[in-house]
Amino acid sequence: MAAQIPATVTVIVAAVERLLTEHGPMTEEQLLVGLRHAGIDLGGDPAETLADLLGAGDLPQVVPLADDRHALLPALLDGRVFTHRLSTAEIEHGLVAVTPDLAPLSALADTAPYDRLIDGAPLVEIFPDLDPDLITERGMPVDALENAPVFLLPPERLRAVALRVGDLVGFHVTAAGMDITHVADGDVGADTEAALGQRLTAILAGRADGGPEHLDAAVWTACADDPDLFHGPLPPLGDLLDAAGFACDGEQIAPAGFDFGSWRAGQRITSIQRLHDLDEDEAVAVLVIRRLFEQVADVYDAAVAAQRSGEAPESVLKLAEPGPAGVTDRLPGGRTRDVAEDSVVRATLTFLADPDVAAAVLADALGAGRDSAAALGLFAETLEPMAPRAARPALRWLRAKASERVGDVLAAEAAFEAVQGLDPTWPPALVDLARY
Repeated sequence: MAAQIPATVTVIVAAVERLLTEHGPMTEEQLLVGLRHAGIDLGGDPAETLADLLGAGDLPQVVPLADDRHALLPALLDGRVFTHRLSTAEIEHGLVAVTPDLAPLSALADTAPYDRLIDGAPLVEIFPDLDPDLITERGMPVDALENAPVFLLPPERLRAVALRVGDLVGFHVTAAGMDITHVADGDVGADTEAALGQRLTAILAGRADGGPEHLDAAVWTACADDPDLFHGPLPPLGDLLDAAGFACDGEQIAPAGFDFGSWRAGQRITSIQRLHDLDEDEAVAVLVIRRLFEQVADVYDAAVAAQRSGEAPESVLKLAEPGPAGVTDRLPGGRTRDVAEDSVVRATLTFLADPDVAAAVLADALGAGRDSAAALGLFAETLEPMAPRAARPALRWLRAKASERVGDVLAAEAAFEAVQGLDPTWPPALVDLARY
């Protein structure tokens, strides 16, 4: 008997989409069973094959839910409508903010036929910072928008359906594409508002890490559990979340009172620990030093930009110099701070005596690039006089690495030799000098 030939990617994709259309959201284990019953051979390691397809973009309309399931987004959102209250700028320029009200539609708008309205007009999702030309073509300054996605519509489309400032626009998912309608306030239902809040609360409580959830995934999961949810117009999603007391930050949602800043710092610390094999205190030190560096980099970038534009007098450029008149005392936002007197900063800099911490700071600040190398050199030069003696070799080494990144090898070599003058046994400098 001849061996069965594994199915092609095209065949597997079609089978997965068919299963999710017929049965609704499914876990990977359920999909594997369904594919096996359908006679689809996934090769020697079916679970790995399916996981690779789900993670590689071969199934762009299959999305992960907040639990262990996956859903076919067109099937999940078919017939549902999401509303948004229009602002003056949106009416005038044909732009509609996506976050938070229309976030569940963002991934859907990337694929046909949902990248068009039902009459064939384009529906394009853009990001102001990535597509500034498309914004300015509409006569709207880019800085008037946050760096959040917006739907770009034909210029007069909103007015064509009698929409005015303060009106509710409805984005209705249909098999033929997206339909834009004028939703009267009297037609907005309120009977499912409490149900949405209860479902989102349960979804967030189900997270093992106690962290926030992506807004789109949370709403998709709620829709998967409630076939009637959003099948009639409701108030804008952002209003519903506010009324239910959820904490929201960009495209993330969490229980009331959630501290997004602390959570993200904790995640970053854990990531630094794992990536650089550091303990928690060392990882915290890397994070604090990185944030100090970002403050200096902001000042440096602003000064350089002002110089290039020809708008900066010499006094402005001094902000990008180390010393009393420069970044030591002046930080973004017009605040003044004497870093030398900051005992917390001095204690944090002590950790730089460990070469592993210094290497982590370099990798975290620059990665493999050179864009912020000049700012890193300025940062290290600024902090070195005020740092504990044990940390000064590391700061001089960072200056050397910054010089290397900008191509000034003579300055880099001199700085590496200066490290030896501070500590003849400091390992990273010995390695770099051996290279030279």
